[in-house]
Amino acid sequence: MTRVSRVCAFALLSGCLAATVAYAQAPALKINFGAWEVTTAVDLGQLPGVDTSKMTPEQKARAEALAKARPAQPPRVTKTCITKENWQRGAILSDDDPTLKCTQTFVSNTPALLDTTRTCTGEGVSRTSHTRMEAASSSALKATVNTSSVRNGRTITVNAVVTGKWLGADCSGIKQPGQ
Repeated sequence: MTRVSRVCAFALLSGCLAATVAYAQAPALKINFGAWEVTTAVDLGQLPGVDTSKMTPEQKARAEALAKARPAQPPRVTKTCITKENWQRGAILSDDDPTLKCTQTFVSNTPALLDTTRTCTGEGVSRTSHTRMEAASSSALKATVNTSSVRNGRTITVNAVVTGKWLGADCSGIKQPGQ
């Protein structure tokens, strides 16, 4: 897995599982606390920094073929521990960059659905993420995350599907987010 895909996968995993907890509003999503197994399938979207608008049709076709030929990243399975305390205070968002100023909007915040848009800006960086997380039950989650980042004029689009399965209340041996 490339460095970019590892960073993106970690950011998406943290953001998804936390349901992009806002600092001003706690999520109403009802989940069990404890150990979770999380599977993240990441699609890195278009190649970063490739502007096909100035290419000849042949060059554009080659660039698109290269993008399609990239091997798909296998889903990543990890274990994490979610406590009531780290859920409510947003500690799960440990991947947040403190140099960015972020705002978040809740589209929906119910016991079964959390739908948010998070926009972050900083020097030479802007990032928008839309997360839709559904709790089929308190022990099963499914989320989609669509993120677009622009850094120094280069755009990276990342889309992910995340599923979570509650393993039990005991988090022995599992690192908590933010540690």
